[in-house]
Amino acid sequence: MFETDAMTTAGARRRFRSSRMVRLTSAIAAMAWLAAPTISRAGPETDYVLSNVSADFNGTPVSIRGSFTSDGSNEWLALIQVTGPFPYGGEYSYDYFSFGPPTILTPLSPLAGSGVNAGGLQISFGNILPSGARPVASVVINGVTGTNPTGDAVTTGMASDYHFLNASTVLNGKTESIDGFFTFDPLTDVEYFAQIALVNQSGHTDLSCFFDAEPVGIGTVAEADCGRGFIQFDFANKLASAPDLLREVDLDGFAGISVDNAPTGVAYPSGVPLGTCLAAVPEPPTLSTLGPALGTLLLGRWAVRRAGQPATDQPSGMSSTA
Repeated sequence: MFETDAMTTAGARRRFRSSRMVRLTSAIAAMAWLAAPTISRAGPETDYVLSNVSADFNGTPVSIRGSFTSDGSNEWLALIQVTGPFPYGGEYSYDYFSFGPPTILTPLSPLAGSGVNAGGLQISFGNILPSGARPVASVVINGVTGTNPTGDAVTTGMASDYHFLNASTVLNGKTESIDGFFTFDPLTDVEYFAQIALVNQSGHTDLSCFFDAEPVGIGTVAEADCGRGFIQFDFANKLASAPDLLREVDLDGFAGISVDNAPTGVAYPSGVPLGTCLAAVPEPPTLSTLGPALGTLLLGRWAVRRAGQPATDQPSGMSSTA
């Protein structure tokens, strides 16, 4: 449903900058950066697949397969295929990020709880998602209620909170520590929430950033809205169940674009032991190993400036507090 590994990091960054600047204009006008995220999150965003789901319509059985994501109060995604005769068969989908939150289904029986709503298809389950057994209680297609419903919804994954550890970045010549967390689903590449702060060496918070549910399109990227711009964190590997090294930080703001391609630290998902996270943070290089690299770097910069060209990594200015 969404582009994932096929996208390159560079392509993701270009998409990030172009799409974010459109949203940035709206954020300025609405002062959205002063407001807390508005989506009500009931629980972990959980991914499900339909298992052995079927129902009879006018005496003809139809089979139903597919997947959806729900937190028990909001449905986020659904892509479901119904195999059967017209007018029941076909592909049914739902995308919160394009269409807004669907109406949570009114219970169709005393056992029915939350369900999945995908266009003309509605499925209710015997227990409230996401906890407990999830047997299918009813199936409605284009207003017609099927009989003899069967099957279940089976958990296949869920979003996790990723926390920053020993993370720092240099943006526009200023060293900032990265504090906070973001919520991300590695299966669907959807980022659901973020509370991230950039804190300078004196302990002052230069940027407070948040995120409020959107596909980011690539599994190695997290984003946040900082009011004066958007920030993107690129990781060395696809986010999963292990600590992941921070590879690049990209701030696209009012004062231009600043990129740090040598940040420090990791992001790790909730539940991973701290010792495992600390082991994933590389030790700083010694001066002896830095010597040759520094010499090459300084020589390269001297040669560039000797030619009268600006340094390619010279940061552009942020505002007075960032």
